[in-house]
Amino acid sequence: FGGSLVVGQKYIELPKVAFIGIVDFNIFKSAEFQSNFTLLETKRHELMTDKLHFTFFELPKFKDAISEKDRLGLLFRLLKAQTGADLEQVKATGVPEIMEVIDVYHAVTASEEFYEIQFARDMALFKE
Repeated sequence: FGGSLVVGQKYIELPKVAFIGIVDFNIFKSAEFQSNFTLLETKRHELMTDKLHFTFFELPKFKDAISEKDRLGLLFRLLKAQTGADLEQVKATGVPEIMEVIDVYHAVTASEEFYEIQFARDMALFKE
């Protein structure tokens, strides 16, 4: 965030930055699937800046409804898929953007580089 400034630039010139975290566990106590945060002063609740925003999506709280009209919901449903049947349900919608995500996933996971990275990660966890 701060690294985007050049020496002599004013903080007002910082670009807007958004962090999006998609997690497969619950972080917050609320039942809501999406949580949005900004930087606030803790006593006065005064906004420090509108240039930094955090959004978290907690997959366990996501409702599993499938609708061709809800592209974001389809993406989260795809991320939650644990079986071939789950994946086929999402694919059955035929939504082009979702089909593209699935194709890219298959291409990446079929690569030798992916398996090398995965193996190295598994070995590191094993050694730990």
